[in-house]
Amino acid sequence: MYDPAEPLADPLRKLRRVHVRPRRSVHSRPEGMPPEAWPALGPIYIIAETLIEQGFIELRPGCPIGARLNPVWWITKMRDHPPRVAGVIRDVYRWAMREWQAGGAMWLVEGARWLSNNGPTLKAIIQQRNVLAELAAGTKGESVNGTTAWPRLADFVFALDQGLDRIADLSRRIMIRRYLEGRLSEEEKRTFAEVLDAHDKAGMWPNPERDINEVALSLGLDLHNVVPLRADQRQ
Repeated sequence: MYDPAEPLADPLRKLRRVHVRPRRSVHSRPEGMPPEAWPALGPIYIIAETLIEQGFIELRPGCPIGARLNPVWWITKMRDHPPRVAGVIRDVYRWAMREWQAGGAMWLVEGARWLSNNGPTLKAIIQQRNVLAELAAGTKGESVNGTTAWPRLADFVFALDQGLDRIADLSRRIMIRRYLEGRLSEEEKRTFAEVLDAHDKAGMWPNPERDINEVALSLGLDLHNVVPLRADQRQ
């Protein structure tokens, strides 16, 4: 099981040498940070926050808000501190570069940037979900300094799957209502029935009869007179 404190062991040990401790626990997410993103973003977030507060780094001018966790945008201030402290800043910065690439933060931040450039459409979200799933499983074929899998992305992928499932469920219910209200053409009915069959066979529709009956009852229909929606029942 993933221990969120494990990636921080090395940089925190180095920071303690100069009597620096983060004010934030690894188990304390900042407001607005999704819990499913914390395994990948948490360690480098805590270190970045600590280094900035201590005056060990500053952000380059023009740094985008979404890139603040990328060490490429950090300016180390080693010259402003004694050699012992400067050595710790250097070592922790090097750790941050490795963590950025190996922990999964890079992929989440870059994925968010890609979505903002391509529009958060359902198609784009699904495409990005598939990329992250392959990266988490190590089947994407990517390699960054020897790292080929980013398992800390798995929680985020799971959350995306849950969100997509809710979207699919809501979409089905809306279409079922339109179907039962007689607002679909015969061609649209056939197409929708085929989609429902595909969802059912793929295990994406856990309880078809319940959903159909609930919508029918909400419309005041007699369940015995409901026209079958699934393609195999409309023969």
